[in-house]
Amino acid sequence: MYLIYPNGPHPVPVQEPPEGLLAYEYHPPDLLLPVVRIGDRVLPTDPDGVLRRYEDQLAVFYDPRTMTYGLEVYRENTPVHLKVLAKGQEAILRARQTFLLAPRN
Repeated sequence: MYLIYPNGPHPVPVQEPPEGLLAYEYHPPDLLLPVVRIGDRVLPTDPDGVLRRYEDQLAVFYDPRTMTYGLEVYRENTPVHLKVLAKGQEAILRARQTFLLAPRN
């Protein structure tokens, strides 16, 4: 089961999270893991709720809270630059291309 928070602090249980929105996979009694559904797959996010694919000092990201897709540049595990490349439905389409079609790290 998944939980989403569409209207503030009160969760709504769902069998499958809506595509592109931050959800939490519920493990009783009290463990919630952040996930996002892209296409037909539910993928775990980083602890901050952002889906990332790392390559050296660069990360491609999809942020389900803002529905943005882009690039982050890192220096010693610290993000130093962020560039948003797409928003809304275009961001979800690009996330599908990146996270479903690209080989896993």
